Amino acid sequence: MNATVRVRINPNLRLGKDRTMVDLDEDVFGDIPLSGAFQVVVFEPESGLTGWGFVVAVDTVERTVELSVDWGSLQVRGVNRGGGGGPW
Repeated sequence: MNATVRVRINPNLRLGKDRTMVDLDEDVFGDIPLSGAFQVVVFEPESGLTGWGFVVAVDTVERTVELSVDWGSLQVRGVNRGGGGGPW
């Protein structure tokens, strides 16, 4: 697990049940491997939501990253809803 990589997401952009897509150059802060599952911290800056996600695929031609997001882990940073385990 490498929680130092942060990925900006749009919680309204969902591809199926647990997936989303982001721009590799604009939304990824830190280095991610180009293959294999890799845990990251996902965040949405306007609302302050933060949670966990996994890199599923990186398309170096289209410059996109597909993520599997644990939507249930999203919390406003610093506000614990009782479950703990937030990425902060």
